[in-house]
Amino acid sequence: MGLTGEEFDNLFLELRPKRSKIFELIPPDRYASASDLEKLELDLGYQLSSDYREFLSKYGGGQFGLLEIGSADPASDLYLPKINAAAQPHLRTGLVAISDDHCGGWYFVETKDQTMTHAVRLWNVDGGYDNRVSYDTIFDFVAAQTLTE
Repeated sequence: MGLTGEEFDNLFLELRPKRSKIFELIPPDRYASASDLEKLELDLGYQLSSDYREFLSKYGGGQFGLLEIGSADPASDLYLPKINAAAQPHLRTGLVAISDDHCGGWYFVETKDQTMTHAVRLWNVDGGYDNRVSYDTIFDFVAAQTLTE
């Protein structure tokens, strides 16, 4: 089932002190308001999954530790529609890029009925799914990328 927002919050509170320096390097983008999320969905053309919506409203997106993840802040270089536009030449229709893997691939979520699903997967540099990489929720993805050794 994957981490819930509450479980991620608890894990973050527990592990952040051990990795505090990476969270002090670059602040995240501002936390997303309801109107920010509505504008993001309009600009993106998809509704956010409930877990991604919760993450953006609690943690802001953009820079999170050393992870760059799509943000709801239109002024950010990491605004989710900007990330998605950069990735689209490499992804098939119906996939929404949320983060660059910095090796030519993209972390993405699939869409169903114009809504982003919860699972995060990797589209590798060779142009296809990397079945070895999958996270049940955005919280699992962020925890694996930022809170684990």
